[in-house]
Amino acid sequence: MSEYTRREVVRNSVAAAALAFLPVVPGLSRGPGRKQIINLTAAQAPAWSLDVNGFFASMKAGLAGANGYAMELRRHGVTVQSYATGNAINGPAESSTGHPVSSVPWTTTTTMQIASCSKLITAIALTKLLAQTGISPDQPIGPYLPGYWAPGPHVELITFANLMSQTSGLLDPSGGQDYTAARQAIEAGVADPSAIGSAGQLNEATWDYQNINFDLCRILMATISGTIGVGYLDHGLLHPQITAIDRAWDGLTLKFYQQYAQKFVLGPAGVAASLTRPAGCALAYTAPPVTAPGWNSGDMTEYAGPTGWHLSVDAMLTLMGAFRRDGTILPPAAAQAMLDARYAIDWGDNGIPQSCRAGLLYPKNGSQSDGAQEEQTSVVFLPLDMEFAVWVNSPTSGFLLGTACSAFVDNIGYLRAPFRSAL
Repeated sequence: MSEYTRREVVRNSVAAAALAFLPVVPGLSRGPGRKQIINLTAAQAPAWSLDVNGFFASMKAGLAGANGYAMELRRHGVTVQSYATGNAINGPAESSTGHPVSSVPWTTTTTMQIASCSKLITAIALTKLLAQTGISPDQPIGPYLPGYWAPGPHVELITFANLMSQTSGLLDPSGGQDYTAARQAIEAGVADPSAIGSAGQLNEATWDYQNINFDLCRILMATISGTIGVGYLDHGLLHPQITAIDRAWDGLTLKFYQQYAQKFVLGPAGVAASLTRPAGCALAYTAPPVTAPGWNSGDMTEYAGPTGWHLSVDAMLTLMGAFRRDGTILPPAAAQAMLDARYAIDWGDNGIPQSCRAGLLYPKNGSQSDGAQEEQTSVVFLPLDMEFAVWVNSPTSGFLLGTACSAFVDNIGYLRAPFRSAL
């Protein structure tokens, strides 16, 4: 059998067939049709549905030519349909070095480094911590910055909400995504204060995707909690010693972030995840034909906050469901408020569908590469109380997150009343 033999994994096949069209009765409290339908009963109101088979067909078409991937759709936290194909670890390619390696097929339980989808974990953790400490996300970050930093212009205007919604106006002058890069960004400041988003507003003109925002989220969690005082090691030390101070702060803030995320985010969801790379993790390859060994992105602990966590599709969807509806991490209303505020959501000026007839989409993408070898992740909180995740370990012909969101929007349709009684 060829190493590229396609395998289809469909969980709960009976349920998947029965849920080929999934209905929802939308809320009638807002929207352009409110006056026309406000007096309708729930049974009379329009109900939108997803053609699940059509959605998966669209995804497969969009991912044609990829090395391999796994994807799954859930509703109310229950698997509707999943699919996996290709190899997470390509045996022949790995064996080209002279050491025999067996292929590892993709499944929805295969772990991969999730790149910028890690920002969701960071945003959930910071939102939880702010709630625990009674601090508003609209509070300025200035009082919580390390005391030895020298903030540049207009940093005093930046809030926690700005960091999590990518509206801080900060730029990464170093091109890095670590502690030192975060300090340098704060010290550079924001030249134009109009680049900083206003509280409670989503203005695409202020959206600027910068990994540095989530470096800062990770660092500030330790000072918000009081685990590290802002004056730690701030004794008027000379500039040549800044590197040593950075290392000390980096180590302590990384430790707190990792422990907090495990205890208050991943643990309550019952999800196993790590910053260090676990055994059997998917490798990144070129698009087929694959001839060279895959790229191992390695231990990403140093870059925790904006990236670095390793999870499977199954684990990520479990986390998303626990966050959104279970109340084990945040109350569901607080989770929805976080999504509506677009914390760690790719919402600004990126051409990705953010809404459809059934409601709003909350998408997040992740990507990391070494030359032509790439690992990609995309997750979407969907209408109809659905979540979707897809992991791919090679380049794709189109933008993965755009493929997922468009596939959903294109397969939403109206479910007519005679069919509702059968569902």
